[in-house]
Amino acid sequence: MFSRAKFLELYELAMVSANERIELLVAAQDELNFDEILSHAHALSGLSRNFGFIGLHKSIDDVEICAREKDEEHIFGSIRELKRMRRITFEKFREIVPYK
Repeated sequence: MFSRAKFLELYELAMVSANERIELLVAAQDELNFDEILSHAHALSGLSRNFGFIGLHKSIDDVEICAREKDEEHIFGSIRELKRMRRITFEKFREIVPYK
């Protein structure tokens, strides 16, 4: 069993990793690099499932679908929603479990 400190450290690392992946995904969006978007979205999908970021996970699924289908019309909105859900998810987590 993890101590509270270890638990918080793992979640902090997960949030940092998710933020980094989302920023890489946004950069790939700027180039309309659907393969790279899909790769980052897939990695985020696993991370969000493992750490219970449910709201974030739904948005990631939408990004994955758009990237897989190379859907230029909807990819920007899906990524915008992912960024919005990131903010909400991590703010809510901070309310429940303040770090340090």
